[in-house]
Amino acid sequence: FGVMKDKRVHEMLSHLLPHVSHFVATRPEMSRARGPVPLAEWAQEQGIPSESVLSSPLALARAREIAGPRGEIVVAGSIFLLGEIV
Repeated sequence: FGVMKDKRVHEMLSHLLPHVSHFVATRPEMSRARGPVPLAEWAQEQGIPSESVLSSPLALARAREIAGPRGEIVVAGSIFLLGEIV
């Protein structure tokens, strides 16, 4: 998950977090991007195991590691994030 600073992040996460077992926060390489640490901390406060990773390729690699060969990964937040990892 990565999002821009001007987005309603808590509203977005309130819809996403009930459907995940682990949360990996990152940031697209843009000056408008919100830092991943507060995102991971907020998700952790909601009871979701969370971590922050400073680059989107490393975040995807970490998500794949967590999910394992049979798990699913959801990339959400900013379309800029999706553009970086596709």
